[in-house]
Amino acid sequence: MGEIFRPAAKVIVYLGDGINRYDARGTINKAGNFASIAHRIDFFDDHRDLPKLDIFIQGPWKREMTDPDREPKAIHSSAFDAFCLIRMLAHSEHIADIAVFTKEISPKVEDDHRMDLFETLRRFVHAPWTPWWDRVWVIQEVVIPREVTVVYGMMSAPWTMFARAASKYARHAHSCCSKAIESLPRDYSKVLADFSQRVLDIDELRAAYLNQRTASGRLQNFEQAPTPSGVLCDNQRAEQRSLLSLLRRFRARKATDPRDKVYALLSLVQYGEGQSPMVPDYLLSEFEVFKQAALESIHSTGSLSVLIADLGRKFRQDLPTWVPDWDAPGDFSQRAWIDAVELYNASAGQRATVTNIGSKILRVEGIYLDHIAHLGDVMWADSSKSSRDTLLQWCEAIPRAGRQLTDHPGRPPPDRMPWSLLCADVIHSLSGTTDLRRFRRTEAGDELMSLTWALNAERSPFREAKNDLLEDTLLSSDRTEWEHLLNFEKSVLENDHLTAGELFQTLMPSKDQQLIIIEETAREYIGPPYFWKMEELMGRCPYFGKSRGVMERCPYFEVFKPRILGLRRLIEGTEASREEIEARIRKIEALREEMQALRGELQPLEQMDQQPLKQEHRNVWVNLLWREIHKRVKIQLLRRFNNNSELKSLPTKLQIALIDNSIMSATLNRRLFISHDGYIGLGPASTREGDELYLIKGGRTPFVLRRNTRRHYELVGDCYAHGLMDFNSENIHPHSGGRERWRDVCLV
Repeated sequence: MGEIFRPAAKVIVYLGDGINRYDARGTINKAGNFASIAHRIDFFDDHRDLPKLDIFIQGPWKREMTDPDREPKAIHSSAFDAFCLIRMLAHSEHIADIAVFTKEISPKVEDDHRMDLFETLRRFVHAPWTPWWDRVWVIQEVVIPREVTVVYGMMSAPWTMFARAASKYARHAHSCCSKAIESLPRDYSKVLADFSQRVLDIDELRAAYLNQRTASGRLQNFEQAPTPSGVLCDNQRAEQRSLLSLLRRFRARKATDPRDKVYALLSLVQYGEGQSPMVPDYLLSEFEVFKQAALESIHSTGSLSVLIADLGRKFRQDLPTWVPDWDAPGDFSQRAWIDAVELYNASAGQRATVTNIGSKILRVEGIYLDHIAHLGDVMWADSSKSSRDTLLQWCEAIPRAGRQLTDHPGRPPPDRMPWSLLCADVIHSLSGTTDLRRFRRTEAGDELMSLTWALNAERSPFREAKNDLLEDTLLSSDRTEWEHLLNFEKSVLENDHLTAGELFQTLMPSKDQQLIIIEETAREYIGPPYFWKMEELMGRCPYFGKSRGVMERCPYFEVFKPRILGLRRLIEGTEASREEIEARIRKIEALREEMQALRGELQPLEQMDQQPLKQEHRNVWVNLLWREIHKRVKIQLLRRFNNNSELKSLPTKLQIALIDNSIMSATLNRRLFISHDGYIGLGPASTREGDELYLIKGGRTPFVLRRNTRRHYELVGDCYAHGLMDFNSENIHPHSGGRERWRDVCLV
């Protein structure tokens, strides 16, 4: 079928009309009102759509439409509303500017109307209302042609409108417009995310396909919407169009003949130079087609990537363990893990050397590493409570198992969980961010972000556990300063000034450092005209003393008093310009709204130097001062740590989300294992005690194998083994003597 679409100048993709039959009778006349004539409503993805958007915005999203067979009545024009929403998503500068996502929406719009709109969008991309999205053969209709128009009932729009909308949502939902998305009911945001993902799955492939045709000179002009993935290199585009990548991407789609789950994608595959394309042959059985697809993936890439993650879900029991059942639904929770596997190099980049023996045996070359001695629970769910309980069980299991293991030379039994184990040594960017690196290996500063997660995340088992669990289980000893800083931030936010002062002194042991930070804070937030208030604020706050007598007994007094009084005299004796003074007063005025929200009405500024501060006003000032002190301490500590850009630029909330996403991407449907010789890792949920760890040529990860007979093994799946993800002969089991000893292994 690819040969049919390839020369076409334009293809019309008909999605059906399953949302609302009344849409086929409604249209818009020149005056902008719906009429009863049967006429298609065309969207153009340009300025010609504006009259339609005006009607949509005027809402509520119900119009008076005339049904010639019935009395006139209000009818919900569902498809029109969905197309208008998609058009606005495609071209609004920010999705937060769209009225549907704001609370300043027209008072005529009721909640049930907005609910109808999102329900319409959900049905638009789901069977049984729109079966097109569920079929595998139709992907070619959009990917191959240079121009595509989508028709739904009496609505039509260019594919680029859908692609722009999906791309815009993916880029903005987790960055500049995240608050607007978070304010929506969760069901609504899931509908938008699902729409975006379904469209981008096709459009990213379309972009890769058309770019390749353009580069080869066979296509000069085509319509293409920008994608959120940025500029892809040739290798990335080729990988997007490998047979294995296509099989995984569209595995959930259906075909009447299971063999078409493979054959329907062959016209989209990009083959390397000298490679013979796989040809459809309906004389072959499903078993033979699926096995041929697995072998094709191995031979064309030289890797065993086809053996990653997808092997456990099978409808057919006659398939060998190394052949995926492409007719069975894939495990989409493993999608991020599959993508990140390319970062590992467990077999030193060696190409796979495989031989197919008979109908079911695949002979590979591997190195035996160890056998699995202890297992943790399976991470079955991603709910906070369930995953927190599983992570806690893992953390407690490692030192307990370590005490039972034999101490091998050069590899003592494990006594703690390496912090990078939980994320499998990979950081996954948040969905929809503009970071072109969707995933990367961990860096030094990521340990500090993991500590931020450990102390604050709802999923973390360390937040409510004893302090020694965190210290003894997860963290290295040289990160205690960061823990102090996080606790400092927490005490400041909770207005616990006593703890804040103690941690401030711990983090900044030098009194000169303390004074510099306090003086800078005072100048910034109080300014010269009112700087003398610092003495009163510090003298009355809980940490520095509730009275002047207490203050004199605190360790800060001997330093604070002369410096503060001296600064007061210095500032009062300095001729500050009127502009400088007024600028500082404006800065204080700008804080009034926040102060009022915290403590109610404040005294007028002109009265502040005429009478002592009231207690509630003093509390407001002290809270703000401590927040600024914390910011300055954090800046100084970051200079001492490293140049990790995310650690410096991301707010605490996004750091937690980043690590949380990375942990769940690595652990969902996986379980902790500890080998007899002390290797720690994450294996498939079906891993058992006694299973064996192997390196296999062509594999980017180690694999878990289960001995079937004396000579044959079943493939359980890939795994993360800490310290074995980048080939190093010194890390290999002592049985190999530190040398590469590859031997034949037969998988069945």
